[in-house]
Amino acid sequence: MASLQDIKAFHVLPDGQVTQSLADETTSGEVVDGATKLAQKFFILLLTRKGSVPYLPNQGTNFLNRFSSGMISNEADLFVNFAAAMVDLGPQLRNEQTLNDPPDEKYVRAVVEQIFISPDQVEMRIRIDSEEGTGITILLPLKFQVR
Repeated sequence: MASLQDIKAFHVLPDGQVTQSLADETTSGEVVDGATKLAQKFFILLLTRKGSVPYLPNQGTNFLNRFSSGMISNEADLFVNFAAAMVDLGPQLRNEQTLNDPPDEKYVRAVVEQIFISPDQVEMRIRIDSEEGTGITILLPLKFQVR
């Protein structure tokens, strides 16, 4: 079954940094599908602050709000924050799915595989599993003051 493609929203720069843009000096209109499309949808919803989209007030999570409010000080806090975000994010991803979506684009679950916390950054290695039975693992670096 053919997959609809999404515009690529994240680009990896030569120095390894990731930027969020639909186009830059070298690329425009690139598309993603499959597990990459699922991962992109996942991270866009995870990083969208709930209530920040006026016409979709329940879209997104409170994941970033908890960082900025100082609620994250250790790995346990980060796991709790991620689990709370999954309560919102899972149903949102499933509600966007259609019967025609291929199995590698259908969300099943996300699992934190590894966490690294330093005073000014948090890195999370997250595996996103699809109905196909495979997963894609993504590294999510976040710049925050951890208290």
